[in-house]
Amino acid sequence: MKNDRSQRGILFGDGQLGPFPTHRLKRVNKPTSLVTDNIQRVNGRENALDKAARGDYGEAVKKAAEPFLPMKYPISAAQNNVMNNIATTRANEVAAVKAPTTDDPEVLSRHIKRLGYFLQADIVGICQLPKSAVYTHDFGGNPVDIDFKNAIVLVMRKESRTLGASTGSDWIGDPVSFQAYLRLAVAVEVIASYIKRLGYPASPQSMAGGEGGGIMSSSRRSSSGQVSGKSAGLALSSIHFWDWLSKPPPC
Repeated sequence: MKNDRSQRGILFGDGQLGPFPTHRLKRVNKPTSLVTDNIQRVNGRENALDKAARGDYGEAVKKAAEPFLPMKYPISAAQNNVMNNIATTRANEVAAVKAPTTDDPEVLSRHIKRLGYFLQADIVGICQLPKSAVYTHDFGGNPVDIDFKNAIVLVMRKESRTLGASTGSDWIGDPVSFQAYLRLAVAVEVIASYIKRLGYPASPQSMAGGEGGGIMSSSRRSSSGQVSGKSAGLALSSIHFWDWLSKPPPC
C-alpha cells in the first residue's frame, strides 16, 4: 500500500464506503453532547441480566432468568454455542515485523473500514477509547486492565423482515439478536487477526467476550449508560488497538 495521495481509488478518496452515506455527516473535534471528565468505570457484573440471575430483583425474576435466556430457544441456543466457540479460537500472535503499509491515518482508516463493510457491517467507525468505556471487572468478576487507545466499532442491523413479522410472543427476539451477534463475532475476530498480522496489537470484543474481556461494547448487558442496540434493531461490537494510527483517527 503506497503512501501516495495522488493515486485514485476508494482508499484515497472521501466518498461512501458502506451501504449508508456516513461520509456526509458533519464532523467536529469535540462532541456536541456534554461529556464530563468524571465518568466512573463500572463493574461488568452490575448489569440487569447478571443482577437478575443473582436474585437482586427477587426470586421470581431469578427463576425466570435461569437458564441463560437465549438457551431457552433452540435457535438462539445453537447460535450462542457457535459464537462462544468462535470466542475461544486461539489468537494469533502480533507479527514480529510490521507490514509496509502507509502511515497516512485517513487511508488506514478507510482501509480498515472497507474491510468491516466487506465483512457485512452496516456502519464502521474509528474513535479514541476513553477509560470510562472499560469495565473495572469482567463478567466473571476478574479485574480488567486493558490499555488500548483506540477502538474500531462495527454496527450490524438485525434481520428486519423477521422483526417486522414477529408477534412479540413467538420467542424469535433472541434468535434475531444472536443472528447479528454471531456475524459480529466473526467479523471482529477476522479484523483483529488481520491487524495483528500487520504487526500491531489488537483485541476483538463481542457478545461472547474477547481477549482480556471487559470492554463495554456489543453486549445486551446494558448498565450505567452503556450503549445497547437491542431495542433499536442494531447490534454493536468493537476491536481495540494500540499504536496503529499515529494521530487521533477520523471517525
